[in-house]
Amino acid sequence: MTLDELKLRLQQHLSDGLVTIVGLGLSASHGLPTMGELSEHLRKIIPLHLAGTPNSEWDEVESRLTAGADLEAALDAIPHGSVLIPLIVEESAGLLISAETKAIQDTLRAGKLMPFGALVSHLLYATNRAEVITTNYDRLIEIAVEMAGYRVDCSFPSAYYSRLDEAAAKKQVREWVPVGRSSAKRRTHKHVRLSKPHGSLDWYLLANEPVRSVLNLLEPRLMVAPGSSKFLRGYDIPFDLHRERSNNAIDNAARFLIIGYGFNDHHLETHLRVRLASGVPAVVITKELTPNARKCILAHPAMIALEESNDPPGTHVLTSSSDDVFRGISIWALANFVEEVLT
Repeated sequence: MTLDELKLRLQQHLSDGLVTIVGLGLSASHGLPTMGELSEHLRKIIPLHLAGTPNSEWDEVESRLTAGADLEAALDAIPHGSVLIPLIVEESAGLLISAETKAIQDTLRAGKLMPFGALVSHLLYATNRAEVITTNYDRLIEIAVEMAGYRVDCSFPSAYYSRLDEAAAKKQVREWVPVGRSSAKRRTHKHVRLSKPHGSLDWYLLANEPVRSVLNLLEPRLMVAPGSSKFLRGYDIPFDLHRERSNNAIDNAARFLIIGYGFNDHHLETHLRVRLASGVPAVVITKELTPNARKCILAHPAMIALEESNDPPGTHVLTSSSDDVFRGISIWALANFVEEVLT
């Protein structure tokens, strides 16, 4: 495969029926903590909350982490309803908010779009709605889209105090425009329909009702903590709505663009892997493929992955039938992908 052939394949992929899936890799590229960094933070802070009181659940988590398990697998030791889960959610949120604030400030001071913001105009080139699914809690996608001049439908119609209302959220991206003197037609603004099945930093439970607020409220956050308990909580409001939105988008996708996602989330992949196995094409862009991502790509001929190559420097392109390195070009990075492939 030549570089021109690769670029043509990637350009043609961004067409009708595209669903974009965004994982932690995109946030990490802006300085937000990785799962490894979150793990280290929790190992330091949770024992302080326990104040020396023995806790067999956390002892098991610590034992698994020490044995080499990743955070998701280690937190499987904590049952649904454990008192540790709210602590993990709040400490995770605190770590993320600090890094998220810095990432947003740096972007605003630089006066240029985030890479995802630059991508959005290409996602919306021939359609009024781009389907985006993220497992991330942060709001980098939301601000990237708004900075690019587009709207976001996240099922909450407002920002400071918003009840969950999918119908009202849809109305915000539509309007009636006059046609002649006596009639009108409905027009849909170009927008991103964002699904966050694991929750968001700005979702709260207030008086037993899901509420969205960009203010830092002292209320329980609606975020699904890593680990097996998320399967049960995924059926609670508002996670159930966003899980169904995600699954429906995946089931109806003609193709996938997968950014910084490690294929380590069984909750999301119940539907995704079925579609990939059926031959739906996918482009994966990431700094480094996880073992699960690599296995998935090698098993499905319609997938192609771009990751960083260090020796030699460039982009490693992997499919089930080819393994190439393109020297001196870093189109595995989203900013360069947009600039050198799509622009």
